[in-house]
Amino acid sequence: MLRSHLDPARYVDSGAFEKYQGYRGQELVVSECVIGSPSEVFDAWLEEVWRAGGTELHAGVGRGCVGHVRRAALGVEEEILSAGLPIDPEQEDSDGGRPSRTRDRSKIPTICYEVRSFGLFPMQNQLALVQFVDVAASEESTPSTLVIWFVKTVPTILGHLLCCGGFTRFILRSVLQNYLAPLIHPKMAEHYIDADAFDAYAEHDGQELALSQLINASVQDVFDAWLQLEWLARGSTLKPGEGRGLVGHRRLVSLGVEEQIESAGVPDSSDKIPSVSYSIKKSGPLLLSDHMALVQFVADTTAPPSAPKTLVLWNSKLTPSTAGSVLLCGGSISRLVLRTVLSSSLDSLAASFQNETRSL
Repeated sequence: MLRSHLDPARYVDSGAFEKYQGYRGQELVVSECVIGSPSEVFDAWLEEVWRAGGTELHAGVGRGCVGHVRRAALGVEEEILSAGLPIDPEQEDSDGGRPSRTRDRSKIPTICYEVRSFGLFPMQNQLALVQFVDVAASEESTPSTLVIWFVKTVPTILGHLLCCGGFTRFILRSVLQNYLAPLIHPKMAEHYIDADAFDAYAEHDGQELALSQLINASVQDVFDAWLQLEWLARGSTLKPGEGRGLVGHRRLVSLGVEEQIESAGVPDSSDKIPSVSYSIKKSGPLLLSDHMALVQFVADTTAPPSAPKTLVLWNSKLTPSTAGSVLLCGGSISRLVLRTVLSSSLDSLAASFQNETRSL
C-alpha cells in the first residue's frame, strides 16, 4: 500500500486503515489533487462520486453515509462499511474552544467500502479505502486535498486468465479515474512551482503507482537530499543535468533501466509545491512502452517551525508494452518491481534524516 502515514493513529478511522492493511489482494491506486479542504472534498466525493455514480439501493446513516448501498456501472453493487469523518474548521475542540484546524489536518479522513455483487467483473472479493490528505502549503494558501483511492481485488479463475487480473484492473482503474474527474479544479496547477509538469502528469495516461513518506526535515533539505541520495547515488550518470534540479540528467540504474529528469520546480520563497518530473527512457526487462513520474515535496503545516516535516509524494504512470502485458501479467510484475525499488529509496531517505538527528 502507498506509504502515506503508515501509523494507524494518523487516521480518524484507524480500524478501517488496519482492516485494509491486512486485506490480501491485488492493489491498484488512483490519486488526484483537488482544490478544497479535506472536509469539503470528503463531502464532494460522497455527493459527486458516490451518489452520482450509482443508483441507491439502501440509504446510509450520518454524514459518512455508512451502510449506503449503490448499484454502479456493469451491475456492480457497493456498500460503505465505515467513514472517518473530517473535523470542520468551524468546529471547536473539547479542551478549551480552540479551532480544530490543526486536528483536521493531522488526522486523515477516510471512507471504506466493499463490493457486494461484482456484476460482469470476474472478481470474488474487493475492499477499497479512500483517503483525503491535506496538502495545503500553509493555512494562508488555498486549501488543497490529495484524494488517494486504494483498491484491493481478488480475481476469479476467469479473472486470472485475463492477464492475471490485469485486464480487470485496467477497466476498474479507468472507471475510478472517470469518477474523480468532476472533482478536479482546472487551476490546481497554480499550486505548483512547475505548473506545466503537474498538468503534463495529470493528462498522462497509464497505470498509476503512488507512494509517499513523511520525513523529518524541511522541504528545501528533502528536495536536495532526494536528488543527492536517491537520484545521483543510486545510479551511474550517463548525461549530467543543469542547475539545482539537475534538469536533463540521465542515469543508468539496476536492470539496465535508463531514466531522465525532464523538469524541476525548485523550492523558492513562495508556498507553492516543489517537484521533480522524470521519465524512463529505456525500460529493459520491465517491458514498458511509456512512463512518467512526478515527485512532490509538500510541507507538513501541522509541524512546528522548529521541527519541520515534509511529505514526499512519489507518483508514477506506466504503460506496459505488448510483450509486458502478456509476459508480466498486464504490467503487474513491473509495478511490483518499481514499488519495491521506490519504497527502498523512500526508506533510505527518511533514515538519512533520522541518523542526522541522532548525531546531533
